[in-house]
Parts: sequence; structure tokens; C-alpha cells
Amino acid sequence: MLSVPLDTPLSEAIPLFQQSDPLWVTDASGQWVGCLHQADAMRAVLQSFQYLEAYFTTLIETLDLSISAIDEEANVVVWSQVAEQLFSLKANELLGKPITNFFSAEMLAMLKTLQTGEAVHRKHHQPREDLFVVINTNPIRLNGKIIGAVATETDITSQVRLNQELYDATKKVHHLQQEMARLKPSSDPFHEIKGKSKAIAH
Repeated sequence: MLSVPLDTPLSEAIPLFQQSDPLWVTDASGQWVGCLHQADAMRAVLQSFQYLEAYFTTLIETLDLSISAIDEEANVVVWSQVAEQLFSLKANELLGKPITNFFSAEMLAMLKTLQTGEAVHRKHHQPREDLFVVINTNPIRLNGKIIGAVATETDITSQVRLNQELYDATKKVHHLQQEMARLKPSSDPFHEIKGKSKAIAH
């Protein structure tokens, strides 16, 4: 029967169950202090996963951002409520499916991050023709390998449209000012009269 030190991480202890179940647990002096059964270890792992999932889910739905993530096959694994509102697509429509089924590959910054490993920070992006966002992306790595990518997006469509409207309005006002200046009569009533006679000169 195998023994392991009391401070052995579960990630190192679990593979040892293939050789022995239970594992004897020893203290710093090498004295036996108890045993660890595989079933107990699995329950501890499951509880840790459930805690992490609860924190993760709450965090995703608390942030006022569109949050999405894809796995290494570009299948959607995270699609937040804000993402649902922003893109008018429900999570149950996307989860587990290739993100390219719903968006053009050329417009997916997250897909490029998955492929290249390059992060994007506060970049203006247009995932659809009618939508403008500020996007951040990061690759998800496990043991040095890219296993997915995550993106957060903030909708700036209204600001972009407002800026365009202000630009167009400014151009119109400028053009109108030029037209008014051209048509405005001179304060000198004889401004348009040309000649060289002394009467005109004076």
C-alpha cells in the first residue's frame, strides 16, 4: 500500500489510486495519520469544481460586458446574458456549436486570437455590419497549450452613429456658411462698380 505526505496536492495523489486505494497519509515525521480513499478524493474534486463554477457563473453575469469564449475547436462554451442582448442570440442557440455558424470568420477577433495566441486590448471592432464594439481578447492556456479564447465587448454603436451624424451636420453647416458668405452683399454699395474715372475713384 502506498503512502503520501500530508501536504501532497490532490493533482499528484489522484494518479496514485491506480496503484493503491486507499493511500496512507503520513505527517512530516513519516508517521501514519490516516488514509485517503479514491471516492473521498473525487468528492473533494467535485466540490471544488462546483465552487469554481458558482463563482465563475456569478462573475460572468455580474459584469456589464458581453463575454464569450470558445474552445480549441472554436465551439462556443460561454455566452453571457449581455452577449445575448447585444447580438440577439440566446446562449442555448450557440453553446456547443462553432461560432462561425453565426458570425463571419473575418469579423471574429476572438477566432484570430485562438489561432495566433495574440491578445487584443481596447480595439474598435465591427463583428457585424450594424454593430460597433470595443473588444478585448485573450487566449486561454493550459500547461502552455492554447485550449480556447475569451472576448469581452462593449457596445459603442450609438456613439459611432452619433459621431457620424455630428460630422455630417458639421459639414452641412460649414457648406452653408460658405454659401452665405458668398451671397452676402458688401457694405460698400459701389463694390461691384469698376472703372478708373476720378468720380468713381472718389
